[in-house]
Amino acid sequence: MTLKPIHVQIVYGSDDVGLVADHLLPGLGFSTERPVIAWCLNYHQETIKFDGPENVEVRFIDRVGDSPTGFGANHNHLFQSRGTSDDFVILNPDCLAMPGSIDRLLSRKLGRPNAAIIEGRQWPFEHPKEYDASTLETPWASGAFALISGDFFAECEGFDDAFFLYLEDVDLSWRAWFSGREVIYEPEAVVIHFSNGPFYRSDIRSNEEYYGSRNFLMLMRKFFGADGEKSGIRFVRRNFPAAIADQIIADYEVSYRDRVMLPRIVYTHPQVKVLGFNVFHEMRS
Repeated sequence: MTLKPIHVQIVYGSDDVGLVADHLLPGLGFSTERPVIAWCLNYHQETIKFDGPENVEVRFIDRVGDSPTGFGANHNHLFQSRGTSDDFVILNPDCLAMPGSIDRLLSRKLGRPNAAIIEGRQWPFEHPKEYDASTLETPWASGAFALISGDFFAECEGFDDAFFLYLEDVDLSWRAWFSGREVIYEPEAVVIHFSNGPFYRSDIRSNEEYYGSRNFLMLMRKFFGADGEKSGIRFVRRNFPAAIADQIIADYEVSYRDRVMLPRIVYTHPQVKVLGFNVFHEMRS
């Protein structure tokens, strides 16, 4: 029996070409028994082509326009370029999928057809989060390694590209919840994620901290309205020196506040509790 290919979307920069060609794509060859179609987009807009292993077909998609586009917009473009609403996996360029990891995501989806997103586990580090050990439901799924329902992604019009980088995965997760679908964490599907882990220098603010903070304000306004926005600003001021907090808030208010893709419906019941700065807790009713 011929197995249906699984689509994997990869967005990377020119500095990541070696990682993608020499590590990520060979790893994909062992991550599933299915053929893999790897859809690759270089956000630096350079055509640097490379081959995958025997069971991984690589297709290159050009970036749209001359201006830099963010994580969400690039994955939206890849999804649209595929011309199919089949389920797909998104994988960061600095990840190495362990043997059988994608098959574990696919197997979990068979038992949870209502799942919009099934996230794999990142090793050795991942952002602190909780999940229900019995149901595997989680307040949000990371976009580093996850299986996404193509029908859901098409229905909700993909990532909100206003986020550019960081927290677009949280936004997508919450929209999945509010559409009545599940967000699942699958700890048996493992990728090695070559991230900075807990080794950030306390005297240097990383891009992740900056963009994550600004986008946190977008998330709070989008799902909690004016009161959420005020709470988000208080969180930022408590977590950053005054000058940096002022810069984050000004960037948000001037350039991003009005770009948020506000929900089409008014939510009348709580789904998420914000425990702190980028710390979320499931609160189903």
